[in-house]
Amino acid sequence: MKRSPGGSNPAVIHVVEEAVCPGGSPSEPAMRAIGVLVRQTADRFAHSIVVIGGSGARRAARAEGLQVQAALAAPLGCPALAWRSMRRRLNRMTGPAIVHAWSNRALVLGALAAWHRPDLRLAGTVSWSVPRLAKGFGAWLEEWALQSADALIAMDESDARLAREIAGSGRVSLHSWPPPPRPGARARESLRAEWGIDEATIVIYGAGEPSELVDAKRVAYETGLLAVAGRATAAILPSRARDLDRALRFTERHEGRWRLIVEDRKPWDVLPGCDLAVWCGDRPTSAGRRLRGELGVEGLRVALEMGVPIVADDLPRARGVAQSRSEHPQEVLLTAPDDPLPMNRAIYSIVHRLEQSGRGQAAPRAADRASEEAWAGSIISIYEALARSAKALR
Repeated sequence: MKRSPGGSNPAVIHVVEEAVCPGGSPSEPAMRAIGVLVRQTADRFAHSIVVIGGSGARRAARAEGLQVQAALAAPLGCPALAWRSMRRRLNRMTGPAIVHAWSNRALVLGALAAWHRPDLRLAGTVSWSVPRLAKGFGAWLEEWALQSADALIAMDESDARLAREIAGSGRVSLHSWPPPPRPGARARESLRAEWGIDEATIVIYGAGEPSELVDAKRVAYETGLLAVAGRATAAILPSRARDLDRALRFTERHEGRWRLIVEDRKPWDVLPGCDLAVWCGDRPTSAGRRLRGELGVEGLRVALEMGVPIVADDLPRARGVAQSRSEHPQEVLLTAPDDPLPMNRAIYSIVHRLEQSGRGQAAPRAADRASEEAWAGSIISIYEALARSAKALR
């Protein structure tokens, strides 16, 4: 974690929380965004990456061609408890720098590690997957970190509104994730040929991150209901999806009236072959306990950008995606999370519309969106303002 040669370029330390930390956020979206920033600004900023937790973030970094400079353990699964290790690494640096934390808990870590260094500037990409705790030490610590940050970046309007309530409006800006790669002209045909399905088959994408939290059984159930209604259907699920073996047995017991296709490629590589995306969020189990972790919405954001209709449980993360769809004409339907039948009715309504308008219309569209350069420019403008304010202290 050293400055660039000669110290001419401001340093940016990216702090990424590993998804395997209890309550952690998926690291892949953050690494993809960092990859865009590094590619666009390598000659202007000296970037380094610190990951907190397991090996998933490092794998995500390698997939983007990035090198991780440090990996810190999260004692008891809590990134904030790694603040001493993080502080020692920051103390090795000389001169102004920017610490960019890519989740709420990483922001708490960054605030604890950097509070003694007035020449460090703290930026945080923040998101709330569940309603914020109203009391308790954890809630107080998060509020303190938000108020300590020099800049806060929210990915949707609901997160931005909550950040403004806590930290004030002056330091909060609204930015989406970087746009997904545009699909090739024949991506849909190629994917369906690879999967062995025809154009008449309705393909449902099971969205969510990390893949271990995708509810394969429920996606199979929703797909099966559509098949029983007389549609040729298939579902796309990751190999690590929860209860995938049960979903496969459920499909076999119904004589394979629909197909389950296991696919581990990125959402932007798979969605061109799909007709709609479904997001089955975190729900209470039969015993009343909540499933561990919170399902991410990066796949939904990619679907939104690519013009793929969305059906999702009406939970805070999906609600934030729905509220950001003003520039996207496709349907985004939210349904009651405790009953699978409303989701099936929503899926059927979208399928009926696609059939009425022509099956060719189901192909995902490359939505009009800002380029990677424009997205990176909006984040870099924040970095530049922070770097100027840090240099003013010298």
